[in-house]
Amino acid sequence: MTARLEAVTTAVVPGLAIDRSPRRNVVFAVVSLALFMASVDQTIVATALGTLQHDLHAPINWGGWTITIYALGQIIAMPLAGKISDSYGRKRIFLVAAAVFTVSSLCCGLVTSIYLLVPLRALQSLGGGAFMPSATGIVSDAFGRDRDRALGMFTSIFPIGGIVGPAIGGLFVQYWSWRGIFFVNVPIGILLIVLGLRLIPRDGGRPARQRFDLIGVSLLGLLLLSIMYGVHQPR
Repeated sequence: MTARLEAVTTAVVPGLAIDRSPRRNVVFAVVSLALFMASVDQTIVATALGTLQHDLHAPINWGGWTITIYALGQIIAMPLAGKISDSYGRKRIFLVAAAVFTVSSLCCGLVTSIYLLVPLRALQSLGGGAFMPSATGIVSDAFGRDRDRALGMFTSIFPIGGIVGPAIGGLFVQYWSWRGIFFVNVPIGILLIVLGLRLIPRDGGRPARQRFDLIGVSLLGLLLLSIMYGVHQPR
């Protein structure tokens, strides 16, 4: 009966491999690390704003954009990444997100202008936002009927990362540099890519074409961007 159910599942979702081995716990750890890293970067910049603004000679309103643009990028990336990962495979989107996040983090740490740092933070947020839907799908596939408990544990990581982010950022600023809050993502990101390639089961996605509401997402992004722009304008 179990074999028959797995065969039916594979027929419904082509390319899906049901993983019942202990390796699924390692897969859980890998995608959890990615989610933790992305959530930490939401708030890790907060304690470094003063030093960052001083070193880059940045106005206060532009310094604040390094935080708000990251939140905006994540809001836009999550629904799009969820659709794309269903169509083209969750592992593939997870690895692309890790690569984007890692490269943009390196570039953020090397910038010499706040006007370059803000768009790079936006790019970093797209990689960080794509982690959540792709990693959630990976955990759901790996744990099968135990996915409810696994997803409950998995989603608790996101708020924890946001809470500890300022503390971690303060340590980097105190003992190293504000650039360290970005450079630390580089070795972690490389590790995620290597482990993801080796350990995450391959899934082929769904062959049916998914319709992306690009107009809706674009309007949402423009609305939020206009509100943020109004808030950040100096009085």
